[in-house]
Amino acid sequence: MTGETRREKIVSLLKNQEKAISGREFAQQLEVSRQVIVQDIAILRAKNVPILSSPEGYLLEKTEKKLQFSFFSRHQSLQEMKEELEIIVDYGGKLLNIQVEHEIYGLITSNLCLQNRLDIELFLEKLQETNSKPLSFLTNGLHSHTVEVDDLNQKKFILKKLQEKGFLQ
Repeated sequence: MTGETRREKIVSLLKNQEKAISGREFAQQLEVSRQVIVQDIAILRAKNVPILSSPEGYLLEKTEKKLQFSFFSRHQSLQEMKEELEIIVDYGGKLLNIQVEHEIYGLITSNLCLQNRLDIELFLEKLQETNSKPLSFLTNGLHSHTVEVDDLNQKKFILKKLQEKGFLQ
């Protein structure tokens, strides 16, 4: 299989999949190394194919336009973090990323692509399995998120619930 054919197959697989596909899964299906997949993804992005990276793998960004908004938040524990994430997805939001402002490194952004409670559970399990800490712990819980929703009412409701719980900054 040529590189171009393989990249077409990657795009085809992403179009037909709702969930993220890991580099390892691509490598197994296409019988190449994970590094080849990483290079193919970079080439596709250079050709303006809208591929997103998440902790679970790669996703094709949907072309339908939805409302995106960002907000600053603070939480002090993993339990509060879980509660914040659940508020967002329970009221129809898709959590796209997290950003923290580090004193040395500046703005650090990580794609999350969390859209339901299962995604949150898998994310939290991965944190625990790898003995990792959330990015927000670098800044005493202060961080920002970008969220995608279908309409302005969802945005207002999510922000209201986050405010009620004391997360908004």
